[in-house]
Amino acid sequence: MIVTRREYFGDRWDHPDSTEVVKDNAIFLIVAVNKLLYQYQDRTPNKVLINPKTDTAISGTKEGGFRLQSCKQGAKRSSHKTGEGIDIYDPSGIIDKWINDSILEDNDLYREHPAYTSTWVHLSTRPPRSKRRTFRPY
Repeated sequence: MIVTRREYFGDRWDHPDSTEVVKDNAIFLIVAVNKLLYQYQDRTPNKVLINPKTDTAISGTKEGGFRLQSCKQGAKRSSHKTGEGIDIYDPSGIIDKWINDSILEDNDLYREHPAYTSTWVHLSTRPPRSKRRTFRPY
């Protein structure tokens, strides 16, 4: 299962918040995330699960991909709002258990610590202030 641009943006591709910079960020993110998901599927007997609420690999109901600036979910400068973050559906934590900092580095990604994302994996191309591949969001 891969994540597509349409799945990431939903009906928001033409929204004014979807600037060219946001779109470029999102394409870079989607390529990196799909590379990681392919590696996961190749190296484990488990497959990426499909979220029944989105019918994609994206977590949540609507806000697991791109978020509008007006979205109350997440921080004001959330990586979701800049096209640099995504939540991958992982209800049992099997993807989070497989990921390590070396895998993240190979894919130029960062993730929120699994202790803060119990049923999803938050991946981002934007480094946190700590520059750690696995970081705590606070």
